Amino acid sequence: MTEERIYEISVNDVKDAARGGLNVRRTDRDANVKELAESIERHGLLQPILVRGQPGKPPYDLIAGHRRLAAHKLLKKKLIKARFKPAGYGDFEAKVDSLVENLHRVELTEFRII
Repeated sequence: MTEERIYEISVNDVKDAARGGLNVRRTDRDANVKELAESIERHGLLQPILVRGQPGKPPYDLIAGHRRLAAHKLLKKKLIKARFKPAGYGDFEAKVDSLVENLHRVELTEFRII
């Protein structure tokens, strides 16, 4: 297995597709963003966001990390660490990744992938 590279990309190049249906979370999307921003300010970003697209060719679709992106915007940071999935990475796969990540957070509401 090859190691996945982490890139630093412009916050402004990330298109928040969470509002367009890739994010499985339907409630509490912006919960505790201020607290997360304070943590990022103190400790740095511990988990990169997950985006779909090709590095160096924005815009990128946000798959996972809506709150981290919002926290970076609140902090007026210009760059954010990101892992990439290829542009051909489908919506189904993106929703599965979003679901897996969100299971580690606040309780989810009902969600249907299909």
